[in-house]
Amino acid sequence: MPYLGKQPARGAIDASDIPDDSITAAKIVDGTIVAADIATGAVDTAELAADAVTGAKIEDNAVDS
Repeated sequence: MPYLGKQPARGAIDASDIPDDSITAAKIVDGTIVAADIATGAVDTAELAADAVTGAKIEDNAVDS
């Protein structure tokens, strides 16, 4: 059977089959990525939007003075 583009895979795909920059946030369904999917230490201040962390989001005694 003829195909437009690449013939469908006959087995599992892996990350090497996905071109760089081909998956954007618009293509990820809401709720697909949860906290358990994010590695410890993966998010730092560079990834936080301005004013994203409020006092209500900081646990009591979490900040030393």
